[in-house]
Amino acid sequence: MFRRELKKATYIKSYSLHRINCLIRLLMFAGIIFIGCVSSVRAGFDEYALTQGYYSELDDLDAAVKKEFGPGAEVADWEDIKQEFSGEIAAFCDAVGLVNYRDNAMCYRNGQKWWSSSRHYFVERHNGNVPGGWLVHSHINNHTLDLGSWYGLNQRIIARVLPGPTLTINPDPLFADQYATFTVTQGNPTTVTYLAYSLNGSGSTYVSFLDVTLDLFNPKQANVGKISDSQGTAIWVVFVPATSVGYSVWFQAAQYSMVTNVVATSIQ
Repeated sequence: MFRRELKKATYIKSYSLHRINCLIRLLMFAGIIFIGCVSSVRAGFDEYALTQGYYSELDDLDAAVKKEFGPGAEVADWEDIKQEFSGEIAAFCDAVGLVNYRDNAMCYRNGQKWWSSSRHYFVERHNGNVPGGWLVHSHINNHTLDLGSWYGLNQRIIARVLPGPTLTINPDPLFADQYATFTVTQGNPTTVTYLAYSLNGSGSTYVSFLDVTLDLFNPKQANVGKISDSQGTAIWVVFVPATSVGYSVWFQAAQYSMVTNVVATSIQ
C-alpha cells in the first residue's frame, strides 16, 4: 500500500560508588562531564539554542525555529528559563550563546509574544548593569539576564529544542531469516505511522500525502502503517528475508508532517 502511495505521490557503561561520586564532583567542578571522551554541558542547557538566522518580530517565529531545528523546536519561554535556571543563569547564557554584554534574542513570556500591541518580548544579557532607559519586565540573578520588549527588532530567536521523534531498530545490524523490531518513540499520538526503507542510500523524496520529505533515495514501504499509541509510540515486528544477506539498508519512519531520524544498517 505504501509503495503504491509513494509511487502515486512520486516522491515518498572497579570504582566504588563513593569514588565514582567523588570523580563526578571533581569533573563537575572543572565544568565538564566526560562520557566516552565526549564533553557535555549541564543537562537541560542543551535543550536550548539560538537560531543562526536573524528575524523581525513580525516574522513567524514558530515556523522559523522549526525550520532551523526541526519539528520538536519551539520558541523558548522566559518563565521556563527563569524557573529552570535561576542560580546558574550565567552558565546557561554561556551555553546557549548569549556570551557577551547586551547579547539578546527574542522569546515568549507565558506563551505570549507581545508586551504591548507592538513591543515583542526578548532577553538581553546585562551582567547586573542595566542600560539607562531600559524597561525591565523581569530579571534573573540580579539582572544577569533581563526580559525586555521593543519593536523593529532584528534578532536571533532563543529556541527550546525538545526531543524529537526517534526510530530505533533491534537488533542492529539485522540478521537474515530472523525477526527485527522497529520502534518509533515521541511521535504524534494516535497517528498513522509509516516505516520506509531504501536499498539505495540517503536522498530527498517528497511524499505529498504526508507532506514530508524523506531523507531516503527511492524509498519503499517496509511494513503496514501502524497507529501510534497515546504516547506516540509505534512498533513493527518484521521478518527479515533469508535472501537479504549482505544488503545495506536505510530506514526512516514518518507521520503526517513529521519524520524520524534515518537508521543505516546492514543485514548479516
